[in-house]
Order: sequence, then structure tokens, then C-alpha cells
Amino acid sequence: MFFEGERLNERDGLYRALSREERHAATGHWVDRAPDMEADAIAVAWDIVLGPT
Repeated sequence: MFFEGERLNERDGLYRALSREERHAATGHWVDRAPDMEADAIAVAWDIVLGPT
């Protein structure tokens, strides 16, 4: 799993081997926190595929 905006993504060999579409699928994207989350918590959305597509 990779994180959106992480500067080290571009240096990661696995990340660099992925196509643009694969990178998007493998990258967690920041989302707004739910109101009941702790003040310093962060929220990331990431879709997981459990079978072949």
C-alpha cells in the first residue's frame, strides 16, 4: 500500500514498476475525518480487490 503525496513513492521500485492505473489502485487517498474521530487521527480510503478482475 502506498499513500497519496508520499515523496518516497517515486523512489520505490515496486511503485515505479506499476502502470499509472495500477499506481492509482495501490495508493490510499486522503479523505475527510469523521466527526467522532480523534483530533489527530487521519483517514485514508483504499479499495481492496479480493479476486481476479
